[in-house]
This record gives sequence, C-alpha cells and structure tokens, in this order.
Amino acid sequence: MSKSNTPSSCPLPAQVSTRCRRNYLAVTASAILPKWAMDGSETALSPEDKGPAISAWVHIRPDGRITIYNPAAEMGQGSMTALPAIFAEELDADWAKVQIEYSPIEPKVYGPGAWGGRMMTVGSRAVSGYYESLRQAGAQARYVLMDSVAKKWKCAAGRTEH
Repeated sequence: MSKSNTPSSCPLPAQVSTRCRRNYLAVTASAILPKWAMDGSETALSPEDKGPAISAWVHIRPDGRITIYNPAAEMGQGSMTALPAIFAEELDADWAKVQIEYSPIEPKVYGPGAWGGRMMTVGSRAVSGYYESLRQAGAQARYVLMDSVAKKWKCAAGRTEH
C-alpha cells in the first residue's frame, strides 16, 4: 500500500486504508460543517437584523452595513468576491461595509437571463453569466435609494449627491 495520501495514490475501495478514509472525511467535513454549524445558530442574522431589503439582492442595515447575495457557488473562480463586487460597484457601495452571503435557491429571482433563469456555476462562466443581471440589479438598487432620498429631501434625484 502506498504511503502517500494523494487521491491518485489511494487504493481501490476494497483496499481503502484508514488514512484515505480520514482524508476523505476531513475534506468532506471541512466543506459541510461550517454551513451546517451556522444554520440556526445565534450568530446567524434574521432578515430583520439584516435591515430592509432594497431588492432581492441586497439588504442595508441602519448602521450602513450592506449584505449582498451571491447566486453562484464558489468553486475557485472567485465568484464569492467578483459577483458581489459587480453589484457593489453599480450601487456605489463602500466595500469595507459589504458582507457577502449565498442567495436563496430561487432560480426565478437569482437565475441570470443568459442561462434561461437557471442558477448555475459551470465552466468558469459565473462572472460572465451573471454580469449583466448584477449590473442591472445594482443600478436599480441605487436608483431606489437615490429616489427615496430625493423624496425625503424634497429635491430632484440628480441633486442628492455631494
């Protein structure tokens, strides 16, 4: 039996060593346990604690912290940063105040038009597939905020910036 723990050196299932099983369990647990441990925990925020939803993509808390929802799985493409960054750029958000969470699995809301409304992370296409949808959603959220401020200040929406 090989002393290496690399997947290519692991024996066939009938000959699986304790070391290979431990590697498998360690890798699987590291992927599953963080999400499982957070569900229902006291540290998880309720929707009320996240602040009002400006759109399905973003919540803004009264203290200025922003939660942006990421619709794609992080599989080494950088989508957990790139996709919310596209939205935040259109929103003109302070990146230091942005928190990123996975979106709910709701393809009709979070699926891009490029893929017929399906939520997918495939073939390094997460950023290109969601780009237009997130740009538009970020711009719409910014418009909602600017319009709300303009109404409160009783001025034209274009006159609300410094």
